[in-house]
Parts: sequence; structure tokens; C-alpha cells
Amino acid sequence: MKNQREVSPQILLTFASFATSLYDRRTQEIKLKQLSKETLIVGGEIAPQAFAPWQVSLQNQYGNHFCGGAIIDDQYVVTAASCVAGLQKNNLKVVTSTNIWDGEAWQYEVEDVIFHCNFDKPLYHNDIALIKLTTLIAYDEKTQNITIAELDELKEGENLTMTGWGSWSVGQDYPVELKKLEVTYISNENCRRLYGLNRNDIDEGHLCVQPPSGTGACHGDTGGPLVNEEGVLVGVGNFGVPCDKQFNVRKVINNKNLEATGSIKAIESKMSVSFTTAISLINLFAYGHTRMISNPEPLELKKSLTESRIIGGVAVSEGSAPYQVSIQNTFGEHVCGGSIIAPQWILTAGHCLEWPKQYLKIITGTVNWTQPEAEYLVDEIKLHCLHNRPIYHNDIALVHLTKPIAYNKRTQPIKLAKRNYLKDNDKLILTGWGSIKPWGHYSDTLQKVELNYLNHKQCAAHVRNSAWLGKGHICTDTRPGKGSCIGDSGGPLVDASYTQVGVVNFGEPCAVGYPDAFASVPFYYTWIKATMAGLNVC
Repeated sequence: MKNQREVSPQILLTFASFATSLYDRRTQEIKLKQLSKETLIVGGEIAPQAFAPWQVSLQNQYGNHFCGGAIIDDQYVVTAASCVAGLQKNNLKVVTSTNIWDGEAWQYEVEDVIFHCNFDKPLYHNDIALIKLTTLIAYDEKTQNITIAELDELKEGENLTMTGWGSWSVGQDYPVELKKLEVTYISNENCRRLYGLNRNDIDEGHLCVQPPSGTGACHGDTGGPLVNEEGVLVGVGNFGVPCDKQFNVRKVINNKNLEATGSIKAIESKMSVSFTTAISLINLFAYGHTRMISNPEPLELKKSLTESRIIGGVAVSEGSAPYQVSIQNTFGEHVCGGSIIAPQWILTAGHCLEWPKQYLKIITGTVNWTQPEAEYLVDEIKLHCLHNRPIYHNDIALVHLTKPIAYNKRTQPIKLAKRNYLKDNDKLILTGWGSIKPWGHYSDTLQKVELNYLNHKQCAAHVRNSAWLGKGHICTDTRPGKGSCIGDSGGPLVDASYTQVGVVNFGEPCAVGYPDAFASVPFYYTWIKATMAGLNVC
């Protein structure tokens, strides 16, 4: 990763400042094009118990950690707006009283989420939100609120502390224990000068800090607190450049727009944006998605309930799956799979597209998602009108591109099945960029695996909860050691004639012999064609 100019191998962090309000994760459009949407602490040390009693873990309903936050009142938590935008409040819980995010702790349900009224205006600014809980937080020695900074009085070189559940190094999984890292405040003027930025990149709503070389933020804990030596909250983690490199990480904090007077109601009134109308920025884990479901309890789903990758597959040769695309965010991170079905249309899973369109791009013509042959921007996202109603049903969507795809031998559309002609044990092929073992890291190279069709009745008898399975699903009889796991939702399931019959939806982690479920292309064929024609048909 190259920096914009020659500077010392230090890291720049940016936060939403409590003396103003920020959200500045610039994409390729500006000089910060390498910024990571999420930030985890690299090179920190494990925090002692009760070191940061205000620290919370934001988790989905399955117990998966995805962001940090801070208790500022017995019923309010502050975090980054990008952590919670687009999420349903009943799929979100706040975990307190612990340094171990998947250990014993208190859990609180969410009554409301209040976004800053100028969240993402301009793009990537004012990334701050309040979470109101349904019940009061029970304070004890491990659970306390933190005071909010009322004045922007930080001095150049002042020591600050950030906390979060961050990876020890790039590519590693999240540790379960809370980490802390000492960083140094750097003025906005010096921040801009050192890193070749301007006021559009770093303004009065930003706060920059610089950690020691080899430490800083990496993928993960947006929303976490930045605290001064008096234990006062001065910032909320916003964005960073991965990962302990030169020009590595930026985080920002915002203060003035909040006018943190200690009155939560005053803050709430200044951040009045409906929870249900807020745009979606982060879909829990950001990197590949397929709903991995199990018991209502988390069970093995500590990494990501909604992710799925291919287990037991083999590498795909160049051009042998020319319909396959990688759906990525604007930072070049793979999010989901999909398939080309027309010059300007991509078919994928609905839960892959809980991002606003400006944060997505489509990569074609490659079996290596890190080496795109061509990139396309998103014009419009079309979710099925009954997406996730009931839960896990109608998980299908279309992406319309801003311009037609240029076809060649490595980039071609795929035919869609108009009817379900499959018989038990018919051979099907699934492709995706998945790990080759449970909980492993992504494969850079596209993988394929051969699976067998399983009829609906048999599938319903073997999934954990038959209510998850609808008539719009088809299943594969996944043998132990082969199938989907953490990573690539939205990817195509094709028959022996390379006609697409399914779209990856959910599975039992990870390739343990339970069926995998796909949105049935024949079932949704009419919806697909009508939607492409501009008709509102469900």
C-alpha cells in the first residue's frame, strides 16, 4: 500500500470528534482512497478488567461482535452511525460489563437509534449516532458511563487511549479480549500537512491521532471510544487505512455539532433522523455474506452468522466461470458473489446489498477478486419486496449498473433456469471466493465445488428450523467437508449445462453435512424478468 508522499512509517488515526462531528472515510474519489471502513487495533495490549467500564460491544442477534461503543448515560450508548445504519433494531443488542465480547455479560435490547441529522452529508462526515436502550443499564464496578468532552482543548502531542476488540496483526481473527492502545493527538493542520490532505478531507469536525509505528487500527472496531488521560470521551472511531503500515490509519471524532453539554435530550434533538429511514453503510461484517444459521443461540457463529464460503472446493481456471462477479465495497474489499445475467444486470442475494449503492462496485473478468479486469459502478439496487419476510425468505436482489458490461472470453452472462427440472442427486456446481476450511481466510482464487440437488421435503426435514425454508428455496445435499461456509452469499449455483438454478442464501456452518439453501431462480424468474423490465411485480 503506497502513501501519498514520503513520510515516516507512522499511522494516522481519525475519529468523530466530540468537539465537532465527523464521518470521513474517503473512498477512491479522494486521497484517502485506501481507507478501511472498519478499524481494529493492531499492536495494542490486553486491557485489565474494568479498565474501560464504558466500553460496549455492539452485536447482532446471534452474538456476533461488529462494532464498539461507549456508555454515556444509563440508557444511551454513543457509536459510529456507519455501524448501525440500515440495521433493524431488533437485530441489534448492546453488550456491557465485560472485556471478553463473547463471554458472560449483560445484554440490552435497542429501543431506538438516533443518527446525526447530517450523517454522510457531505459524504463520510458526521458519522455518529446514539443508541437508546429499552431498559436502564445496571452500573457496577465493570459498567460505568463516561463523561463527554465539552471543549476542544487537546494539545499537540497529548496522550490519548483507544480501546477495542482488534486483531493483533493483519489477516488474523478478532481476539475476544479487549485491547488498549496509547496514541498521540496531532493537530488538523499537521494532519493535513503530513499526509497531503486538505480541508475537504480533514476539517474542524475531525480529530487525528498518531499511534507508535507498527501499531494502530486494522479491520474491525469502528464506533469505539477515544479517551484522554482524565477518562473523558473525546472521540468515536470512524475509519482507518489498514493495517499498521505507512499512512496507515485515520480515525475521526466530532464534538462541535454535538455540543456535548451533558444533556442527552439536547444531543438527541440534534441527531433526529429516523432509524428506519437511515441509509445502510455497514452490513455487520463487511466481507462476504451468506446467512450461516444454526440454533437460536449463537452456537458456532462467533465469526459471522451471515457469511458463507465454499469448503472442500478446487480452484477455478481462468474463464471457466465467466458469469461470476465479486461485489466489493469502494475500498476493494470483497463483500459477496453474484452473476452476470444481462449487460447491465447482476443477480445476487438481498442480504448482500444492505449498503448504499455509492459504496458498492462490481468486479468482472477475473478469478482473483484482488485483481479485477474491469470495475462497474452501481446505478440501482432492486430488492425483492418481501425480502426477509418471513426471516430468510425472498433473499434475492438485482443490481443495475451505470454502464453495460464489456463482454469477452472471461466475462459472459449466464442463462437462467425458467422452471425447476432438477431431480434428486442431480449434480450442481457452486462457485465463490471462500475459505478452504471452516473459519479460514478468504481464498484469493475463485473456488468451485460439486453438490447434489436435494428435494424440498428432504431438505425441510434436515435443516435446523424448517420455518427458515420457503417454497422459494432449493437445497443441496451437502456432504461433510464440502459446501458453503463463512463468506460468499449471492454466488451462483449452476447445473451441468451451466444454467443458473440458485443464488446462495444460507447454510449450516460449516460443511458438516446439513443442507445448504439457495434462492430458486425458476421460482423468482418472473420477478427477475419483470424487475429488469421496470415492472413492479412481486
